[in-house]
Amino acid sequence: MDDDKLKMIEVQADLMDLFVKYADNMPEAVAIAFKTVLDCYVAQLGREGTVGMLDHAKITVNMGKHDILGTDLPKNLVN
Repeated sequence: MDDDKLKMIEVQADLMDLFVKYADNMPEAVAIAFKTVLDCYVAQLGREGTVGMLDHAKITVNMGKHDILGTDLPKNLVN
């Protein structure tokens, strides 16, 4: 597994730990995280770049690429 993929999995695991911490308020926690990520995208890519990313995200969601955690997640990172 390359370093980029490993880093992505580690960040995802850390984020899931945060969501578990706020499991009683999961919808709000996810909404806050999504807004924060959007704010960061706008800061990094500008509005136009963020809209392009969101357009791409709609395509990949419709393709099923974001359905529940994939089976390729290493067991030592699953909590």
